[in-house]
Amino acid sequence: MSRQKNRVVFRKGKKVILRPICENDLGRFLVWENDPEIAKFFSDALPIYREEERDWLRKIHKDKNDHVVFAIDTIKGKNIGSVGLHRINWISRHSSLGIMIGNKKYWSNGYGTDAMMTILEFAFNSLNFHKVNLSVLSSNPRGHRCYVKCGFVDDGCRKQQFFKNGIWVDEITMSCFQADWKQVWEQYQSQ
Repeated sequence: MSRQKNRVVFRKGKKVILRPICENDLGRFLVWENDPEIAKFFSDALPIYREEERDWLRKIHKDKNDHVVFAIDTIKGKNIGSVGLHRINWISRHSSLGIMIGNKKYWSNGYGTDAMMTILEFAFNSLNFHKVNLSVLSSNPRGHRCYVKCGFVDDGCRKQQFFKNGIWVDEITMSCFQADWKQVWEQYQSQ
C-alpha cells in the first residue's frame, strides 16, 4: 500500500497515469520492443539491445528540450507502455508523438486512447503546442482508429515506405491541431 501512496504521478487520465520512465522500466520495454507482434508496428526492423535502451533513457533524461517521454501505468499501477513527444520545435510549437502499449492484455480496451488524450492535454494545455504530428503504418488499422478518435487527421501517405514481414507497407502521416483538438477533448471528458 505504501508503494501506491508514494507513486509518482505526472498526469492522470481516466484509465492511465503518465509518469517519468525509470531504469526499472527498461527490462519490460526491451521485451516488448523485441516482440514480433509489437515490433511489426515500428518502422525499425532491427533488434533492440539493453545498452541501447540505457542510452535512450540517459538521452531523454538529459535533453528535455528535444523530447518528453513517459511510462504509461494503469490507475492501479501496472506499467503497460510508454508515450512521448519527440523532435519538439519550441518556436513553431509542434512535436511528433509516439506511443507503445507493450502489454498486449491492454490492447483494444481504451488505455491507448486515454494515454493519447492525456499526453495531448499536456501538449496543448501546458506546453501550448499548436500541432502534434505522428505517423502510423498502414498495417496498423487499430492504431490509426485510435489516432482518429483522439483528433488526428490524415495529412498524407508515403507509399511503400517500409518493408515489414515480406511486404511493403505505407506510412500514413497525421496531425492534430490544438484548436481542433479542444472539441475532441470536451467530448472525451463528458463520456
